Amino acid sequence: MLQIDSVNVLMRAHYLPLFSRLGAYPVKLLDEASYSPKKRHFFEYWGHEACLLPLEVFPLLRWRMESRAAFEAALTAGLVAVDFRRDGSYVMAPASTDASGAAHATRTFETSA
Repeated sequence: MLQIDSVNVLMRAHYLPLFSRLGAYPVKLLDEASYSPKKRHFFEYWGHEACLLPLEVFPLLRWRMESRAAFEAALTAGLVAVDFRRDGSYVMAPASTDASGAAHATRTFETSA
């Protein structure tokens, strides 16, 4: 896993770990290994953070990608409601609807005093 980051004060952050371990290297090699259709060996995904992962682990993570896509589709369709709390936690529940078909998250969640 190679964590990527968009911070570029000196250089994009994902180039620096390789430089610190290998010394000067052509950064084009990492770009080709990560983004070239013909020479690609890595893919971007949220492993721990945004990172470049070896293509070999792609099948192992596919279930997470599909479940995330299914969750986002249900959220967009109004089938699931999410109540975000001030402390950073959240609660998910099936969305309830009124006569007009509008989803109301406030009716779905228990309120605590």
